[in-house]
Amino acid sequence: MFQLRTRLRQVKRPLTSDEQSWRFAGDKDYRLELVETDNLIFEVKTWLPGGLPCKWQDGRKGRIEALAGDIVATMLAAFPLMDVRRQKEEEQERLRREEEHRRHQREQ
Repeated sequence: MFQLRTRLRQVKRPLTSDEQSWRFAGDKDYRLELVETDNLIFEVKTWLPGGLPCKWQDGRKGRIEALAGDIVATMLAAFPLMDVRRQKEEEQERLRREEEHRRHQREQ
């Protein structure tokens, strides 16, 4: 699974007059809020093998559009490694089932 989202930034917003009326002595005269920026973040939410990067964002290296080649190359490198891992897990599960079956037969 992957996600394309905007980067959020925390900002101080002055209290509205209604919020001011509910304020207690010593309370802050602002609220912290998250606002969207113009920066995009592309993130792969699934584990990627081999320490491959799973997050790209607008920044010094360029915009997400310019990083599309890196994203695709990473995914193409990850697929075979993910397949090997899946096959190992399936083999381990098969061996576990065989051992469980043998144990069950011995008990009977």
